Amino acid sequence: MSNLILRPKTIHHPFTLYGRMKSLLVLTQQDLVEWELTFDSIPDPIAIIDRDHRLVRVNKAMAAKLGLSKDDCVGRICYECIHGTNSPPAFCPHAKSLCDGEVHSSQVTEEKTLGGCFEVTTTPIKDQQGNVSGSVHIARDVTLARQAANQLAELNKKLNLLSSVTRHDILNQLMVLSGNLGLLKTLESRDERLTHISKMERAISTIRHEIEFTKDYERLGRAEPIWHDVESVVRAALSKKDLADIEVRTELRGLEILADAMLEKVFHNLLDNTTRHGGKVSQIWINAEKKPDGVAIVYEDDGVGIPSDEKEKIFLKGFGKNTGYGLFLSQEILNITDLRISEKGVQGKGARFELFVPENRARWP
Repeated sequence: MSNLILRPKTIHHPFTLYGRMKSLLVLTQQDLVEWELTFDSIPDPIAIIDRDHRLVRVNKAMAAKLGLSKDDCVGRICYECIHGTNSPPAFCPHAKSLCDGEVHSSQVTEEKTLGGCFEVTTTPIKDQQGNVSGSVHIARDVTLARQAANQLAELNKKLNLLSSVTRHDILNQLMVLSGNLGLLKTLESRDERLTHISKMERAISTIRHEIEFTKDYERLGRAEPIWHDVESVVRAALSKKDLADIEVRTELRGLEILADAMLEKVFHNLLDNTTRHGGKVSQIWINAEKKPDGVAIVYEDDGVGIPSDEKEKIFLKGFGKNTGYGLFLSQEILNITDLRISEKGVQGKGARFELFVPENRARWP
C-alpha cells in the first residue's frame, strides 16, 4: 500500500483529517480516500494554492464555482480563473499569507465567478523548517449575513429618522401652538387674534404632514419591489391632484420599471412640488428617454425652476418651504431598487427632474 506524505501546518477549518495536521502526516491510500470525501463534502469553496498562485487541489464546491472539473482546475493560476485578472488583486489574502506566514481574510463582493458576497480566508502551509509553501484558501458565503446586516442598518436608519420627526419636529410645532395659544389669552384685538390663530393652523397642518410622512416612511420597503407600468402610475398620481389649468403630456411608450410599491408617491411629490413652488405653471411633460446603460424618466414643467445652489439640497430631509419631506421620501423610495433622481432644470425656465433606471430595472413592450 503506497503512502502519501503531506507537510502542512495547522489548517483552521472544521474537516477532521486535514484540519488537525500540525507536522509530518502520513496517509495511507484508504486515509486519502476518506480525506478526499471529507474535503468534497464541505459546501464552502476550498483550494490549496502554491507559491506561484497555482491551484494544487480544489474541492467540488470550488470546481463548481469555476465551472471546471477538479482535475482541470489543477495547475491553473488562481487570480486568472477566479478574478479574470493578470495579477493578484490588491486585497488578495493568499499573497499576504505568502509574505508574512500569517492567516489573512478579505471580503469579496460583486465577483462574477463566485457570485454573492464571500469571506475569503487563507491559512499558510509551512514545511518542517517553517517555510511557507502555499496556503489553504477558503471562501465562505456570507451573502445572507451581509443582507441581514444591511437590513438592520436600514431599519436603524428609519427608526432614527422617525424618532427625529416625532421627538424634534413635532415638539417644535407644539411649542408654536402653545406660544400662540398663550398670546391669544392676552390679546383683545380681533385682527391680532386672527393672526395668531392662522399661525396655529399652519402648525397643525405641519404636524399632520409630518405624521403622514412617518406613516409613508414606515411602509417604505416593506413589500417586495414590483414591476410598474409607468403610464398607469402617473395617471393614478394625476387623478389625486387638482392641477387647475395645467396641461399634462406624457410619452412613456409602455415603459415598465422595477420599483418599490410606493412608486406612485414619487410622482405625487413631483406634482406637489410643481403646484406649490413652480409659480405660474401651464404645462408638465413626462417622457422616457433611452440611455446607453438604462432609461431616464424625465419630468419637466415650465415654472420658475430651482436655483442652482439648491439642486442637491432639495432632496435633504427638512429642506424646503413646506415640510421638506416630499423629495427626500421620493429619493428613498427610488433608492430601494437602485434608481436615482436628480434635478437638471434651468432657473427661470422650469424644473427638470430625471429619474434614472438601470437597464436591468426597465423593460419595453
